[in-house]
Amino acid sequence: MINYNLGPYQGKQTGELSLFSQLINGLSLGYLLMADRYYCTFAIIALLQAKKIPVLFQSHASKKVDFRRGQKLGANDHLVEWQKLKRKPVWMTGEAYADLPDTITVREFSVKVRGLRYHAFRGEKIP
Repeated sequence: MINYNLGPYQGKQTGELSLFSQLINGLSLGYLLMADRYYCTFAIIALLQAKKIPVLFQSHASKKVDFRRGQKLGANDHLVEWQKLKRKPVWMTGEAYADLPDTITVREFSVKVRGLRYHAFRGEKIP
């Protein structure tokens, strides 16, 4: 599936995440969402985990990855819990944000590409 959304250049509810939030309902079981680090947020991952849609993002620049924490799966590979932030995203209603779980489990791992090391993660639902 290829889908897109257009919006005005500026103003309330016109950022990338706001536009993307309108596309989430079009995703369903069987899809894999790959996007840049800007989409690596608790709310997006929690919404997609609830729909059983796997995701693959590079870690957000502000997210610190510490492989000493969590459940170790291998070298530079582990499961960690992320806590829901107190402040909801601007694109979500308060009710929708309150419905999200307080924590989500994600798999963070590191890969080396052409001599550079990247930290990434994938949403992981643990039974």
